[in-house]
Amino acid sequence: MKISRDPNVRTGRLKLNSGTLFWHEVGQGETLVFLHGTWQDSLQWVPLMQVLSNDFHCIAPDCLGFGESRGNQSHYSIQLQVDTLAVFLQSLRISRCCLVGHSLGAWVAAQFALQYPGLVQRLIVLEPEGLEPTLDRHRWRLHRLLAGCSPFAVVVKACAPLIRLLGGQLWLRRVFALRQQLRACPAACRTVFQRRTAEIKRELVQFQLAQLRMPVALLVSETLTPISEALGKAFIRSLPTTELISLPSDETAWGLALEPTAMALSAFIAETHQRGDPTPTYSPYLADGA
Repeated sequence: MKISRDPNVRTGRLKLNSGTLFWHEVGQGETLVFLHGTWQDSLQWVPLMQVLSNDFHCIAPDCLGFGESRGNQSHYSIQLQVDTLAVFLQSLRISRCCLVGHSLGAWVAAQFALQYPGLVQRLIVLEPEGLEPTLDRHRWRLHRLLAGCSPFAVVVKACAPLIRLLGGQLWLRRVFALRQQLRACPAACRTVFQRRTAEIKRELVQFQLAQLRMPVALLVSETLTPISEALGKAFIRSLPTTELISLPSDETAWGLALEPTAMALSAFIAETHQRGDPTPTYSPYLADGA
């Protein structure tokens, strides 16, 4: 993983019982905590944090087992990430914050908001996992087969020349690219694809989302992929009071244009303040350089 070299972006490491947590941090003011996507790390959010840093105190940790964060165990779960985030925020003396999460990070953020509603002032999600489409039969099984040393992956590799002869070059490239992505993110695979289905189902949040009372927003791209659309619809069905914000897509690490994303976050926070949501007093911890 690369670490931001912007002198204004601070980095820190925190030793925990479960491992060592690394994070990026910039700015002052109301605290926004960014949780990265399934195939990402905290560097995903640094460009957005830099834009927002004049008005907000932005923090983006690497989830345990991702990026520069190191876990002491081989078994990963959403609850592990939630517990780690709780200890992390307590260590940084963050009393309340706005959580922003993408895909796996949105799953962690939603579960955290359910378990610690007093700590979360607002929740903003993009392509949220942790809903019924996460366990879509075809998607989940394919990812599970490719994530480990399954016979399927071995057979595909052995039959690659024949598949090419039969005109399956594009399919083969997609399968190999997906396998490479999965093998590069072992913690993500162990969390989402290499656990028992029953264990994953117990951590789905769709049936609990209606319990959330803080303002919630769902950011969506104007050009949705089928899985993104399915996840978004499942989230809205579970929490109809969610504010839906459509933004132009772009080749950022979160799939939405940088400036419009920053403006949307700022506007949502300002709007909820106007509705009477008070701004708490913060004592942000200034991280030492890593």
